[in-house]
Amino acid sequence: VTGVQTCALPIWLIAAVENQAMMQRMLAAELREEAAILAHTNAIRKRQADMANQFRQDTTTLFK
Repeated sequence: VTGVQTCALPIWLIAAVENQAMMQRMLAAELREEAAILAHTNAIRKRQADMANQFRQDTTTLFK
């Protein structure tokens, strides 16, 4: 290797672009994970609300 650059882009620029792409992939993965956690939490809350509503309906029917 002679160290002569044959590419039109400086090596530091290529490294910076690759680093930025890596950071974007990492951020996207973190966002997907956070979205999955929120979806799971929301599903649990919805299930709890549905169960509470069903309980209210059942007790209302029971005491009619």
